[in-house]
Amino acid sequence: MRANNGFSLIELMVTLAIMGILAAIALPSFREMLVSGRTKGAAENIMAGLRVARSEAIKRNTAVRFQLVSTLDNNCGLSTDSMFWVVNQSHTDPANPFYRVPTGRCAAAPFAPPDQTDPCNPAPTNQPAGNPACADDPFIIQKSDGRNTAGIIVAADASTVVFGPIGQVLVAGLTTVDITADTADAGSYKAWRVIVGAGGSAKLCDPSLAAGSPLSCT
Repeated sequence: MRANNGFSLIELMVTLAIMGILAAIALPSFREMLVSGRTKGAAENIMAGLRVARSEAIKRNTAVRFQLVSTLDNNCGLSTDSMFWVVNQSHTDPANPFYRVPTGRCAAAPFAPPDQTDPCNPAPTNQPAGNPACADDPFIIQKSDGRNTAGIIVAADASTVVFGPIGQVLVAGLTTVDITADTADAGSYKAWRVIVGAGGSAKLCDPSLAAGSPLSCT
């Protein structure tokens, strides 16, 4: 009887070939799954910011602004192609939609100004050390995290939307944000869209679905 000395060279080569074929079949699907996870994560991140802005407008009974920004440091500017966002307290007068825009001050720590006619007079005692002077403080409520955005493409129709005290869109602006992936990640990944309605509600949808589906954008 022949002793069992393990695999022969031919058996090992056949096994490796089969494993290579299986890996080649599975790799594209795995990559598409990872890309789909990143696009959905980016969409949910933007949705979270919009919901924070709307709920804080209702809670504070004042205008609150959501804006996409290029960075989260003091070099930030308004953007339509970034997934970073800042939510801050604004002004209820539609004639002043850019009251306290955080441009150039996105590194400021979150700060809730006192509920008084002039938030800086008398001077607040709870303003974080290191923030700009009260007159220049952007009154940031919350900021997005600094997650990795590699391979994600954000395309918004505007950078900013302002919510009013009953959650409505007080100053029209951002209504649609499309989240896709870089062409280097081409494949059957899932793209997402965030829509802000006139009433202030935000919806996460799949632009590839036909009308009638719960996740349809129409």
